[in-house]
Amino acid sequence: DKTLLEKEEWIIFTKKDLVEQAKIDAVLKEIDKTEKRVFVVSQNDENSIKNLRDELTKHLRSAT
Repeated sequence: DKTLLEKEEWIIFTKKDLVEQAKIDAVLKEIDKTEKRVFVVSQNDENSIKNLRDELTKHLRSAT
């Protein structure tokens, strides 16, 4: 369906606690060029979950 190409893409990486920060930074640097929403979360990092939740809420509220 061509309408999928028009939809905003969100990229969510999980289990950030299992990956070295240098690797995360390198991947984010490459993805940052795409202008997509990118989140790196871990169940052990409440702030990362809160940030994702807040952004999703804000996005859903603005879509209605």
